[in-house]
Amino acid sequence: MTMTKKVSKLPPDYWVNLAEYPYDHSFYQVLRYLDAKHQLRKPIGRNTSPSHEPFRMRQEPSMIFAPSNLTRVDIHDNGRPPTISILGFGLWGPNGPLPLHLTEYAKERIYHHRDKTLSAFTDIFHHRLITLFYRAWADAQNTVGLDLPNSPFKKYIGSFIGLGIPKALNNDSISDSAKLYFSSHLLRQTRNPEGLTQMLRKYFEVPVNILEFIPQWIFIEKNERSTLNGTVQLGVNCIIGTQVRDVQHKFRIQIGPVNRAKFESFFPGTKNAKQLIEWVRLYVGYEFAWDVQLILLDEFRGQTRLGRNALLGLSSFSGKNTKKTNDFDELFIDYEARDRNKRHQDALISTMFVSDSDESEAPQATL
Repeated sequence: MTMTKKVSKLPPDYWVNLAEYPYDHSFYQVLRYLDAKHQLRKPIGRNTSPSHEPFRMRQEPSMIFAPSNLTRVDIHDNGRPPTISILGFGLWGPNGPLPLHLTEYAKERIYHHRDKTLSAFTDIFHHRLITLFYRAWADAQNTVGLDLPNSPFKKYIGSFIGLGIPKALNNDSISDSAKLYFSSHLLRQTRNPEGLTQMLRKYFEVPVNILEFIPQWIFIEKNERSTLNGTVQLGVNCIIGTQVRDVQHKFRIQIGPVNRAKFESFFPGTKNAKQLIEWVRLYVGYEFAWDVQLILLDEFRGQTRLGRNALLGLSSFSGKNTKKTNDFDELFIDYEARDRNKRHQDALISTMFVSDSDESEAPQATL
């Protein structure tokens, strides 16, 4: 069983048009198109036999310099694959390694004696050399690699950001192509605010600004609170209360001003909100706390009416904005806190169900 192509996706008249106007096509463009459309088990240039590929490459014996990439395309009626002829790469011609009199001899045998033996013999090597030449070019082009499902270029770039193995791919709602696009930011050890700003601004196509040193209150665990004993010194290591104010470990992402559709697309539970969380975790990790400030253009605010699609605390408004900017910037969303609360509620609910099931299975006491 040969490793032939799957069902071809080529247009029915593709080879006819290519044979009629070969000078209008580029060598790289034609082979790239065939490689992508035929979906071979191995890409062009990686197969072990010419029978595994849907065409044949050959060089036309000629003394002229190549005026174009392709010279001729021959379509065969006996089921043989089409033959693509070129001039500029191979053993023959003024740029070839063989002496010129051999090129003249091969051409003479074809045109005066209808003998293609010498040319057909060298075409065995030409097909292999030309397809290898194309594969070397295609492997160095990142855009060409996207035509195939297993792109080596994607593996090269993905190895810099932890996506070099198959198990690391498709682990969240963000496409791997987007992560590769921002690999220059993700591979750096120093994660500055400018990198996150550019990533979010480019990915979501909205204005983004990051504010650093946002104040927050950090809760102190009960076993770490200050107590009256001999080791506590007032003004040195004594903390009064259950919380401490901190301005070093939280930042804020400002999104906007945007229209109403973009504004609502970042509400909790939406696709953009989920991807925003994943982008921040991918870039920053879990070291810093953060929240989001959504800014709505004043012209898209409108009035809240009963029975409409207004969410209390998110997209419902009362009164008028008296600020000079006229943009609504009073919505702050802490996605991480909402996620923690949701996980905590789910854990409580699951615990309640487990306790109820245990009570129902317990034996009943009899008098």
